[in-house]
Amino acid sequence: MGLELIDLEQNFQKTTFFASPDEPLPIAACKSICIEHDSLWWVGTRNGLIAFNPHKKTAGVYSTYQNKEIGTILDVKTIHDSLLIVSTSNTGVLIFSKQRRKFIQSIPKEPENRLGLNLQGIEAFYIDKQENLWVSSQRNGVAYTNLRKQKFEKKSPLEGIAMISIFYSKDHTIWCNGPAGTVLRFDPDGIKYQTIQMMRPAAIPVGTIEYFFEDQSGTLWGVWEKYLFKWSPDKQTFSFVQELPSNVLCAYTLADGTVLISTYGGIYRFQYKNKVAVFTKPASLGNKNQSSEATAFHEDRNQRLYIALEATKLVILEKKKELYQRRLVIENIGYARSFYEQDSILWVATTTGILKINTNDLTYEKLNEKIHKVPNETYYCVLPDASGNLWLSCNRGIIKYNPDKKTYRRYTLLDGLQDNEFNTNAYLLKPNGEMWMGGNNGLNVFQPDQMRDVPYAPHVQFTRLLVNDEPFNTEVEIGELRNLTLPYGKNTLSLNFVALEYSDPTQNSFEYKMENYDRDWVTAGTNGFARYANLPPGRYTFKVKAANSDGVWNEQGKELQIFILTPWWRTWWFYALCIATISAIAYGIFTYRLQQALKIERIRVRISSDLHDDVGTILSGLAMQSEILELTAPEPSKPKLQRISELSRSAMSRMRDTVWAIDARKDKLENLIDRMREHAEETLTPKDILLDLQVDQLAMHKNVSSQIRQALYLIYKEAITNIAKHSTADKVSVKLQKLGNHGLEMTIHDNGQVKIKDYKTTGSGLANMRMRAEQIGAAFQVDTTDGFLISIQLPRLS
Repeated sequence: MGLELIDLEQNFQKTTFFASPDEPLPIAACKSICIEHDSLWWVGTRNGLIAFNPHKKTAGVYSTYQNKEIGTILDVKTIHDSLLIVSTSNTGVLIFSKQRRKFIQSIPKEPENRLGLNLQGIEAFYIDKQENLWVSSQRNGVAYTNLRKQKFEKKSPLEGIAMISIFYSKDHTIWCNGPAGTVLRFDPDGIKYQTIQMMRPAAIPVGTIEYFFEDQSGTLWGVWEKYLFKWSPDKQTFSFVQELPSNVLCAYTLADGTVLISTYGGIYRFQYKNKVAVFTKPASLGNKNQSSEATAFHEDRNQRLYIALEATKLVILEKKKELYQRRLVIENIGYARSFYEQDSILWVATTTGILKINTNDLTYEKLNEKIHKVPNETYYCVLPDASGNLWLSCNRGIIKYNPDKKTYRRYTLLDGLQDNEFNTNAYLLKPNGEMWMGGNNGLNVFQPDQMRDVPYAPHVQFTRLLVNDEPFNTEVEIGELRNLTLPYGKNTLSLNFVALEYSDPTQNSFEYKMENYDRDWVTAGTNGFARYANLPPGRYTFKVKAANSDGVWNEQGKELQIFILTPWWRTWWFYALCIATISAIAYGIFTYRLQQALKIERIRVRISSDLHDDVGTILSGLAMQSEILELTAPEPSKPKLQRISELSRSAMSRMRDTVWAIDARKDKLENLIDRMREHAEETLTPKDILLDLQVDQLAMHKNVSSQIRQALYLIYKEAITNIAKHSTADKVSVKLQKLGNHGLEMTIHDNGQVKIKDYKTTGSGLANMRMRAEQIGAAFQVDTTDGFLISIQLPRLS
């Protein structure tokens, strides 16, 4: 019984309240307490709610709601600067006004409403840092709501009523349909309202107004099906007047005051004469533009008339000489339901999306989600706000769309909508920017520039980790994991994550990025899942950030350091070992080939030396002995000895060529040039033939293989020998020049006359030269146009 206060700074001094009959305070069993400040405590007792001042020891007791005892206070919490939420044993959950010091509202239990309060016997409240209100019941569990999420006001007198018509009259009064047989009239402030009965004969069935309109005199009219009602300000009644020709589809007032009413029987002009409603088909429309299926009208600033026809198209009429003529027909747009004109742009809400029309030249385009970033929905209205946004009611909530930024935001039931579905003709934009939108379950009222987002950025938490699509056990809870090291074979990762923000958890959105793998952030939408298959070995940082249902992002997000180990065959030391091994093998092969090449060169030098010293001496001796014997030999033997001497010296010459070709010390290009010059002097000088030897752009110290060197020399030797033996020339030009980047071209040209022989020769000089050229891959050409020209083109000299 009572309430005890223990002062920790005063040696645990204890003070008791509500327990002594000697005190002015009531004796009460205290169940809960909410401290507003030092001078105001809200105490929940078995006798009601007490507003207690501990300094003055005064208390105010509040124990009834609508003249009913509320019973025991189970818990009390502050939910607003001016409001308390209180759980009672007799009357459930109540709202208490601090200023008015009374209970002002009951929050009923709604087990059939999935978004309503479905707990009973609530024993405790808790408000967290994100202003989520958590309620608990011992038998029914826990429920919660966000105190900042509700952005749309619901008009309480219209809750649960299907709204099908809202109208703003010239006197700034707001009219809308009410329950069957009634009309609701709101004052200009939109707060006070009056319920008006629809006066009708007994033969007229009970219904509700579907369309309101005003005539030129300012009289307000209402239509239900084909029944016309008139508002009488004096009598404050909405009374039946007469039947229309057919059921009404829509009503619209033109700028000149003309009222057009579309029915299943056609389009009529409405006039009220002598207390009788007169319906005539307007002559300005002509027979061609009459229709039995006109569902909406709009007149733009250029006095063009837009008529929605046949649930598929929009016809645009232009008035010329008092008659409307068709200017354009826009097909396949579904029902056109609402129009909003902004400067030269007309926005049209249709059942297939939003239509944008330029009223200057009547060009148009249908907006889509891919290009214009607006969802393809069945829209009922399009209303503008002062910030350039369009507010669109549809079958899946309300959408705020910015056509300049190409962004949109969807509002749902958790934002306070009466229902996800809205209705045609149930919308209103007041001059102060306030919007009214009605649907199947009531009416929402909101001021766009006063809507505030839930400001709390959500924290992100990991909930599950899969490695190679199998659950992965960690030493700590996955939510506390900061670093993850995995072998190279376990490199397919799947992560689940959630955003800890509860204003509308299903609409929390995510973006994630694997640094060192993803270039940009990946948009995951509301799906808190990411998967990476076959990550290469390396270090990564997985980052994920989240936004709450109002689009407030937590840019810091959550991070997980991931290290995929490198397999041994992809490590740096393995690469280094491979490089070292390959280098050693290459070095060994190179060394072996170098040694073999040096060995071959030494063999070539030895062979050339042996041939020169041994065979050359023998041949030289043989030639000399033959010449000496020739001097003393009888005449018949001298030709034979002379022949032996010639053959010996020819063999010596050929042997010198072979020795020169074999000798590794003669592998340079300059050695070839020297040999060619030496042979020319031996062969041409005795014949008084001048040699012109030119070398152009050749690297003289470059090595030339013995095969190429020998072939070039033998071709040259054959040509020079033939010139010396058979040509009448007195000059020979020999030119060696660079061919391309790596080749050589050799030309041998004399100035003699080429004699055509009248018999077939047995010589094979040209054939041998051609054969030697082919052996080294050179092109061989002969030209006898001006003297005798031989050309050898070798693509690669080395």
